[in-house]
Amino acid sequence: WAATARVWSVCRAHAGNCIFTLAGHSHAVCVAMMSTTDQFVTGAQDKTLRFWTNGQLTKTIPEAHSDIIRCISPLVSTTPLLPMSAVPPAIASASNDMTIKLWTADGAPLMTLSGHQSFVFHVTQVTSDTRLIASASDDMTVKIWDITTGQVVQNLLHAATVWQVRHLATGDLVSACKDGV
Repeated sequence: WAATARVWSVCRAHAGNCIFTLAGHSHAVCVAMMSTTDQFVTGAQDKTLRFWTNGQLTKTIPEAHSDIIRCISPLVSTTPLLPMSAVPPAIASASNDMTIKLWTADGAPLMTLSGHQSFVFHVTQVTSDTRLIASASDDMTVKIWDITTGQVVQNLLHAATVWQVRHLATGDLVSACKDGV
């Protein structure tokens, strides 16, 4: 693993050019783009979160989780629904430490969501209701969380590990799991 994230141009004039490389992690990296095209957050198996603007590192949070970070997802809203008067956008990170953590766009911690019994592989916002996020876990569940309270509002049981969950335009969720079906 190169332990980097790269931003590429796909415009015709500059197609295939690497615009910048986000380097500094020591293990495999996941990335999320904020609401503007110049802000990114990277997380990695080195347990750190790094915040970037225009390819420049602006903040590092060492030990953001106590185990490897599996996923980072931007959270957006039209109203400040998150606790502690956070102004959206914000970030959700998922980890092998069985938690999801919520952060402000500049890296201040907001809330830790605990309730999974094993690794959390993926987290995504339920865009039909921006108060809700969904998480996918090795504990064979998708949990729907209310981020204004930090509580689980629904458990979707699966037959095996759930790798990913996504919100559909219809308002439904789709999940990918290791159930052999």
